[in-house]
Amino acid sequence: MHQAKHHYGFVVFTGIVAAIAGFLYGFDTGIIAGAQQYIAQTFAIPDSAVWLKGIIVSSVPFGALIGAASSSYGARVFGRKMTILLSAILFIIGTLLAVYALNVHMVIAARLLMGYAVGLTSMVVPMYLSEVAPYQIRGAIIFMYQLAITIGIFLAYVVNFLFAASANWRMMFAVGLVPSVLLGIGMFFLPKSPRWLITKGLKAEALMVLQRLRQSSNVQHEMEAIESAAHHQKGSLLDLFKKPYLPLILVSFCLFAFQQLSAINAIIYFAPEVFNKAGFVGNHSDFLAAITIGGVNVLASVFGMYVVDRLGRRKLLFSSFIGVIICLVLTAFCYMGVFGDSYKYILLASVISFIIFFAIGLGGVPYILMSEILPLNLRAPGMAFASCANWLFNWFVSLTTLKFFAALGTGQTFLMYAGLSLIGFIFAYHFMPETKNCSLEHIEERLYEGRRIRHIGQ
Repeated sequence: MHQAKHHYGFVVFTGIVAAIAGFLYGFDTGIIAGAQQYIAQTFAIPDSAVWLKGIIVSSVPFGALIGAASSSYGARVFGRKMTILLSAILFIIGTLLAVYALNVHMVIAARLLMGYAVGLTSMVVPMYLSEVAPYQIRGAIIFMYQLAITIGIFLAYVVNFLFAASANWRMMFAVGLVPSVLLGIGMFFLPKSPRWLITKGLKAEALMVLQRLRQSSNVQHEMEAIESAAHHQKGSLLDLFKKPYLPLILVSFCLFAFQQLSAINAIIYFAPEVFNKAGFVGNHSDFLAAITIGGVNVLASVFGMYVVDRLGRRKLLFSSFIGVIICLVLTAFCYMGVFGDSYKYILLASVISFIIFFAIGLGGVPYILMSEILPLNLRAPGMAFASCANWLFNWFVSLTTLKFFAALGTGQTFLMYAGLSLIGFIFAYHFMPETKNCSLEHIEERLYEGRRIRHIGQ
């Protein structure tokens, strides 16, 4: 293991470049937290127009839902690399449309387009990274995507703060042009997925790519395993709902559903509003609190990336669920007046702790597991379907959070999410496999042996 460490350099570089798509996901998610109030001022949107504000916020996840649903075709036909390159172009166009928007409808259209690009990459980037990374560091490489999301959110909060005084929401969006262009340029230097090349019958090119990725000519054993996996009959979307694939898709789908139902985006999208409700007002202190959350999110994700291949996926996810549940209950109690006048500081501590626990497991593990357990012949449609769960529930949470706050109360809303997270923990405990230190082909082989999903990994 020690001798092979220096062979990971090009794979790490590949992970960093492809993960810029995750940065754009995080940036487009976080930027609206600061921009929405100034967009409302520019286009004279009244405070009573709650649904219109919800649509502005939720247009990215709704566009992403459509992008995820259509990502399978691009990933299979054009390849993982070209689909990511296409998304970079869409990010650039969407950002420019937002910057020069003449009315609120153009803002919504721009965010729908950026959302479509986010949806494409949320499926294709984890798939691409899983197919280029060696199994020893595959979890960490895929986790780079989640880490990049948190960096994007953090920098979006910083940008929000910098332009808050001038209320310049157009410049807030414009900053996103830089990573969009970097992603587009960077993808030209990355290889195609060797597993996709094999499925297209391009064995010689796949061998060259694999040797480049491993920085070794001794890749014959891995090539043979990939070729063997590629010999399975190509599957369709309908095959996902038949044995032995149905349990795989259910676990992938449900993990993303519970990821979103943990209330992560109720906090990310509406962070300034959450802290305003808690009494953080004046001198943009709500934005500063949001920046603190963003920074903690990044640091916790770095920790998660570091330990995911050491502790394993199950331990990390279970720790994450337990911490998230406790923090959501504490957050709920703060809003319900349980802690009296000292609630403000308990709220800040519980929300920061929530972000830490979410980032180390719930944030990244669903992406990792989705890209690991689905076999090569069904990986594209399976991951597209699972990604739809991510965006369907993301869209639901972003569209309904303000309504739930108004109808149930902020505290009761967070208590509801705590209950849903408890159900998610029980589900994961009974059905989630451990895939640490297993090659993709080993997992696939155990699936076809008839193992239960809980035991297809180690």
